[in-house]
Amino acid sequence: MKKLAYVLLIVLLASSLASCVFPGYKLKPGDKIGDMTITNEWEPGVLNFNEICSFEELTLDDTCEIPASITKFGISRAWAEDTQEALDLAWSSSKWEMTFDGYKVDLEPFGTFDMELGGQKVRAWNVYIVNPAPGKHEVRYDFNIENTIERGNHNTTFIFTVMAPDQVGDSSPSTTTPTLIPFSDEFMVEPGDNIGDFLITTGGGKDITYVWNLHSECVKQGGVENYSCKVNTDTKMNVSWGVYASLNTDLDTMWSEHTYKMFINDRPVNLEAFGSIDVRHPTVGPMRHWNVVIVASRPGEIMVRTEAVVDGESSEDAKTFIFSAP
Repeated sequence: MKKLAYVLLIVLLASSLASCVFPGYKLKPGDKIGDMTITNEWEPGVLNFNEICSFEELTLDDTCEIPASITKFGISRAWAEDTQEALDLAWSSSKWEMTFDGYKVDLEPFGTFDMELGGQKVRAWNVYIVNPAPGKHEVRYDFNIENTIERGNHNTTFIFTVMAPDQVGDSSPSTTTPTLIPFSDEFMVEPGDNIGDFLITTGGGKDITYVWNLHSECVKQGGVENYSCKVNTDTKMNVSWGVYASLNTDLDTMWSEHTYKMFINDRPVNLEAFGSIDVRHPTVGPMRHWNVVIVASRPGEIMVRTEAVVDGESSEDAKTFIFSAP
């Protein structure tokens, strides 16, 4: 009788392992949460979730709806660099963690794959969900990358809702090309884009405020180049650094030789699309900025990271612009 009870216990335990996840366990390829399966098996036509919904819907608006007819899709995050050597170096020092619906995921067994996208080399985690349960789901990536200009800690939380079969709006997207796109054209900030309650646009004239107008309003946070800046909601804020001429080099030459990257809420900005604007600083004289202007529709916060090399000097900072009512 004891032997039979022991056998039944083993059977029941095996059955529970097929559908439950114990505390502290990390999900591996083939594991299940209820009827959902997490896997690393790619198939032609399988989309990543940021091809089904926009980046804003997944990360900011919480309005991403995935049709019930899509029974398998990727939930992957990736990293991009300009060259394969830079990507290999950055990835070699990186440390990644992921959770799906609060369950920790053991990423290493899922593996990665490389691709080229928009002239950049991209490496993506190879993670998919099969038979997603109707309702809201959350995917979070926390990672640290040191061997890159964008070194440091990063995190992204994606939220999406899988529709039930009888819910309105259940239709599959027309695209069928599978890619994992953290730095796609859709991901990059373009003129006219909205990020939450903020319009990212261009502008000139006396009604534009530049970062150097906010000396007393920007407070350094901690021991790194990280600042918080108080701004009124009626302010049209140019958030680009400015370049000015040196004693030995004119402004046009300084501008043509400088390199500059901008990220708004961790999304890269397509600076070429915004173009540049010339202004006059009260102390240094003529300056040139990238013409990136943020306009708030209501109080809130938005973060801008910038990385630049000007006249051989490299620098970077992060500013959180806190828009509040006048």
